[in-house]
Amino acid sequence: LEYFDGVIVPGFVLPACRPLPGNPNSITFSELDARLRKNGIRGAGILIGAEPMEWFRGMQESTIRYHGILELCPGDDEEFMVFQEAVSIISNAWNEYHQPGSITCCQQSWFDTELPPYLLEYISTHRSLLTLSEDWEFPLPVQALALNQAWEKLREDCPEPGHILPGHLVIMGGIPEEQIKLQEIQAFHFTHPGEFQNGTADISFVKDLFKMQSEAEKPGLFQDTEISLSGLQDILPSYTIEAARAIFEDIKLGSLEPGKIPGINLISGIEYTPDGIIRLSEKSSLKVLH
Repeated sequence: LEYFDGVIVPGFVLPACRPLPGNPNSITFSELDARLRKNGIRGAGILIGAEPMEWFRGMQESTIRYHGILELCPGDDEEFMVFQEAVSIISNAWNEYHQPGSITCCQQSWFDTELPPYLLEYISTHRSLLTLSEDWEFPLPVQALALNQAWEKLREDCPEPGHILPGHLVIMGGIPEEQIKLQEIQAFHFTHPGEFQNGTADISFVKDLFKMQSEAEKPGLFQDTEISLSGLQDILPSYTIEAARAIFEDIKLGSLEPGKIPGINLISGIEYTPDGIIRLSEKSSLKVLH
């Protein structure tokens, strides 16, 4: 590092970002896109709502690689109509803008409708995502139980499905991996919520990574697992290459390799330990180089 003091890393990837479109306090896509680029984020799974085709058009024109996610929250007896409308939007987004998209369920839908088995069938036969996030009314273990039951029902109704493509399950929050019992769907676990709180666009990913590092160092946090997080080397892959894999963008994003366009970030204000561990500090800051 002849001209810079710090660590050069690939651009960050947010696997499931919730910008709250349609909320009176939310931001436009162009504002969101600018904030993400300013903070060194080069890939994102974006939960979209109001006027989705405008968002897909914006995604096509951006230097960030997006994966659009439509969240279904059907009312009484509307689940199939809402689902078909979402499938139509995803198909049109691909045909018109060549932008990938997925369909997910709000937590309530796992309990109150017949939609989940149909959604799981779509996820497991398309290159698509399904997201779960922590909710105080429906904790992740309860969501996982409902998800497993929906998967069992799907397998009973269709024991020999057709060609299976790699559907992905993106879990935002802490939950033991053994609680997810789905075949053909690969699960990715993340602790960062990927949300803009209260509809604002304030985000500092370096501060979030520092918080993750501090939480990971608490005694006993990972005592029941084989996970051992000791520095930036251990935390960074979750929001670079692993997050890129989760949104099907690891061919272009997530690591500094020939043929990729991952973006280049510089993290300064870091600490080096005698045993070679690179640690973030409260003074750590980010500069986007490319």
